[in-house]
Amino acid sequence: MSLQNERQMLHNFFMQAPAILAILKGSEHVFEFANPAYIELIGNRNPFGKTVREALPEIEGQGFYELLDNVYTTGEAFVAKEMPASLNRNGKLDQIYVNFSYQPFKDEHGKVEGILVFAYEVTELVSGRKKIEESENQLRFMAESMPQKIFTAKPNGEVDYFNPQWSEFTGLSFEQIRDWGWLQFIHPADKEENIRIWQHSIDTGEPFRFEHRFRSKEGEYRWHLSRAHAMRDENGTIIKWFGSNTDVHDLKKVQEQLTRSYEDLETKVKFRNIELEKKILELQKKIDLLENK
Repeated sequence: MSLQNERQMLHNFFMQAPAILAILKGSEHVFEFANPAYIELIGNRNPFGKTVREALPEIEGQGFYELLDNVYTTGEAFVAKEMPASLNRNGKLDQIYVNFSYQPFKDEHGKVEGILVFAYEVTELVSGRKKIEESENQLRFMAESMPQKIFTAKPNGEVDYFNPQWSEFTGLSFEQIRDWGWLQFIHPADKEENIRIWQHSIDTGEPFRFEHRFRSKEGEYRWHLSRAHAMRDENGTIIKWFGSNTDVHDLKKVQEQLTRSYEDLETKVKFRNIELEKKILELQKKIDLLENK
């Protein structure tokens, strides 16, 4: 294969490559080559024969000129991930993100002749992740602002998040109660049943609901109503558990008091009925005596 054919094959490869490619020559970084992906990246402008500063004036102050100068001067490559850039594309300034490398190429004497630019645009990836992070931050803010105790767990039931209300109540750090560490503040009489019901929900995906006692940092056990529901993906597979724990201790005590009062009332009514029956029997006896005279 002739040298010309090899060059043509290499040119075709660069032109058809999905990656963003450009070749810059000399200390002024003149565009000698740019493939269609690069042309599209910069808004379909023609950079050929121009320096980077002439072709892309809007990137002044964004650090790219300086990076190119440094690579050309030192002969050392530069690699970056998710680098932000503002480019004038089709008449408007767009904020994009790119993974890229500046690779110097040298002559037979080791002198830098120019720089090979190799890049991928990752704007959608970064924007998507930022939206997810923003949503997570909003959810975290909401969870940390709520008076209730909130937690999340992995599909296998290991707790991977407690809001600050937990540490405030138990006096324990997240690292102390994460995964299954929370069992340490469950009342001994409730622990076995707690594990059984939680494991049942993990195995079946059914909602978790249980009333149990948590030990506070003062050593007091307080009743809580705990609930958790599974989040599933599009295939129905559990990807996360979300739960809340509501202090119902005072309500529980009121209910217990009402139950005792009701039982006391029933007992009193029962005794009164017995006394009433006795009086009725006595009265009936007197009536019988009068009738028999």
